Amino acid sequence: MSSGSIIRRAVLDRCDHALLARLLRPHAAFFTAAGVDLNALAQSEQDDRTLPRRIYSVVNDASATATSLPAALVDVLSSLDTLANVRGELKRLDTEGVLPHATHGPENLALTALLSAPEIAARARQVAVRDASHKFMEYAPRSPLPPVTFDEPTIAKIRAHLGKALEAIDHSRYCEIGVDVRAAYVDFEFEHGTRPRTREVINTESLQTTQTTDVTAQRSYVRFHRSSGRLALHATGDTLKNLLRQSLGEALFGDADLFHVAGLYDLAPFSDLERALSNEAVLNLTRVELRLLRITGERHWQEFGSGSDDIRKVIPEESISAALARGRVAAVKLFLFMDGVKKKRVKVELSANGRNNSIDYPRTDADVVEVIEDYLRARRILSEPDDGSASSEAAE
Repeated sequence: MSSGSIIRRAVLDRCDHALLARLLRPHAAFFTAAGVDLNALAQSEQDDRTLPRRIYSVVNDASATATSLPAALVDVLSSLDTLANVRGELKRLDTEGVLPHATHGPENLALTALLSAPEIAARARQVAVRDASHKFMEYAPRSPLPPVTFDEPTIAKIRAHLGKALEAIDHSRYCEIGVDVRAAYVDFEFEHGTRPRTREVINTESLQTTQTTDVTAQRSYVRFHRSSGRLALHATGDTLKNLLRQSLGEALFGDADLFHVAGLYDLAPFSDLERALSNEAVLNLTRVELRLLRITGERHWQEFGSGSDDIRKVIPEESISAALARGRVAAVKLFLFMDGVKKKRVKVELSANGRNNSIDYPRTDADVVEVIEDYLRARRILSEPDDGSASSEAAE
């Protein structure tokens, strides 16, 4: 892991020095060995960035030279970096008003949350990590869904079913579930074990090797759309994706095969680019740009792409038409431009082959999601069951 992926220098520059020193105090020995005095940091002038930038350099140098950074230090720095970008999420989760939202900037609010409200900080970071994981497999229900309440007995049922299913594929039964219930959707965060892995450890004194078996934790994410009943699922590997899909179907609705993927997304409309990229009949959508087009045939594939413009402006029309005539569209990257919403431009990446699909777009703003899905439906790229709109919303 590079230091750039742990924390940005700009975040450290804006941190209150005394608060930053308090946060890093458990790792004083590490910083002292690297020539950083946390006591001096706490007493330094706020506009003196010498020691914050020294901290950045120490972390950067340790990563660059493959020196081992303490895992707990990596965690606390990456948490600070993440929380500095999720001020709105901290406010939403701070139902008792324990954080100083009105007087602290994003970095110092993040520091205060980590020091004084670790439970709120942990939950906000989980939500941020989940929302950053945009590439989801999506599944639709085969029939309208009955109401379901996401109370503790229901979550316990999911946990028990998923633990049993994990054990059946040689994973640990361990499973913790975080649930975030919203008006339009319900988010699940699953913490579960990986398959046991055995490795050899070298004793540098005896020059002997010993075997050790590790079971590490990993996270998967599922969003349940309350009106349509669709699942958006992010997990490592097809086996785990199918396991989660089946477990949720069985635990919530008594049907392990309820959610399916075949036919949900279809990229065939992109054989007619003019029509597929139209904004006609989509409220608040002003235009659509095509930045990547991948076409596959029986024995070949061809890809057109542009980092700064619609490919139709930089690739000859006859070249694209000839490629479309020889194969089918397997993946696209689009930029959707919008009015009437906070985010004016969003990127949508989609690959689909009729059996599997992966779709990547921002999911945190309900208004933006509505425009994206209206566009996908209007162009017949997203094809939900005809009776999907009749699916009952979850009861609460």
